[in-house]
Amino acid sequence: MKKSLLLTIFLAMLLVCIGCGDSLVHVKGGTFQMGNGYGGKNELPIHEVTVSSFFISKYEVTQKEWLAVMNNNPSRFKGEKRPIENVSWLDAVEYCNRLSEKEGLTPVYTIEKNRRVSWDMEANGYRLPTEAEWEYAARGGNAQENHKYSGGNEADRVAWHSGNSKWTTHDVGTKKSNRLGLFDMSGNIYEWCWDWYGNYTSEAKIDPTGPASGYTRVLRGGGWWQSVDNVRSTFRGSQSPFSRFSTDRYGRNTGGLYGFRLARSDKPKIAPKKEAEPKQEIELQQEAEPQQEPEPQKGAAPVKNTGAQEKPYVPDSVDDAPIPDDAGEDNPIGDGFSK
Repeated sequence: MKKSLLLTIFLAMLLVCIGCGDSLVHVKGGTFQMGNGYGGKNELPIHEVTVSSFFISKYEVTQKEWLAVMNNNPSRFKGEKRPIENVSWLDAVEYCNRLSEKEGLTPVYTIEKNRRVSWDMEANGYRLPTEAEWEYAARGGNAQENHKYSGGNEADRVAWHSGNSKWTTHDVGTKKSNRLGLFDMSGNIYEWCWDWYGNYTSEAKIDPTGPASGYTRVLRGGGWWQSVDNVRSTFRGSQSPFSRFSTDRYGRNTGGLYGFRLARSDKPKIAPKKEAEPKQEIELQQEAEPQQEPEPQKGAAPVKNTGAQEKPYVPDSVDDAPIPDDAGEDNPIGDGFSK
């Protein structure tokens, strides 16, 4: 009877592991110096960042995984074990929610009809990593690697880039991993992060989630079409959250650029309970007029995370979303960024 009970418990634990994917790696929190003094100007200033423990995918989300949840495969370069691509930031957020629901977890994101997205930090479902979490994990987590790329200083050993990719994506996990066992953090496909793109500031930060508003979302890791300099662990790019494709410097449509990997919070933040508001004795006769939302400031400074993420400004269309002047600088073939 005891053996049968133990076997049942073991099988249940195994199913949980299979459900959440054996590709999730626990990253112990810590403090690191974010940025790079030898990179682009948007990698400065170097500043101290502390991140809490979290989970992140060992691999980029594959086409097989995407198909099982979304019932389609928009990728340019087909292959079950290749990373999903030709997906926008908004597509990635939707995937996170659907996968959470499929596995009985609480979805992290609320997506409104006008495409505004808010983050419930008390939820235990899948989400995109923040830019700080992404860089912290790419550089080895608490045991920081002083490597140029994620996993080493030799690009060919750890990354698919323009010099060895033959201008296509490759199966995930075929290059050397970093210290945490994470693959393809450098190269193969650009990875969406949660944050709006913005300039760094010198202040120390705790669990930053990026600016409260913006025009473009952060992309990290570089990809198969980029030079070795642009698959560095600290290299930053960005694109409209609605973009699945892009345009090169010759005006040609390009695809196969944008993908992502999953993250989960180790201990979802619990927002402090609000005191009960006193009952209104007099019923209001008229609703107050809604306040007009201020125009977003380009390069707004990140704010400290104190609970549910504030609903950000979202442009009405991709055409309304200009790219920051310093986004994707020095990237080959325009790096897929279009004005």
